[in-house]
Amino acid sequence: MMAAPVMADWRAALPEVRGRIGFDVPLGPVTWFRVGGPAEVMLRPADIEDLSRFLAALAPEVPVLPIGAASNLIVRDGGIAGVVVRLVRGFADIEVLPDGIVAGAAALDATIAEHAAAAGLTGLEFLSGIPGSLGGAVAMNAGA
Repeated sequence: MMAAPVMADWRAALPEVRGRIGFDVPLGPVTWFRVGGPAEVMLRPADIEDLSRFLAALAPEVPVLPIGAASNLIVRDGGIAGVVVRLVRGFADIEVLPDGIVAGAAALDATIAEHAAAAGLTGLEFLSGIPGSLGGAVAMNAGA
């Protein structure tokens, strides 16, 4: 059973978004291990502005959990209370510059490594063996 929300009516007061919002969304299908209960609310923002507006208008006591590729995520059967923010398309861009790469949090590690190699840039080879996205690599220090 999921934990009771902090405010009884917080779901009814969610800000509007251009992306997608779902309620009681099963998380098993989005994780690499294919297990786990639902997200009380799942937000897939259209872009950074959409996400920023949503978070600014969200009641501060509502828990928020950002996820990306969910390669290192095991969700308990009871699910996750609050808002799960799933970073997808608008957050996966990769731009190769002459002296480096600018990548979104949802860009896959292996894809970033491939772009770097194709551009002759070194130093990101280690990402080719790490499953997941850049956001997770930064948050968890890429397993190092």
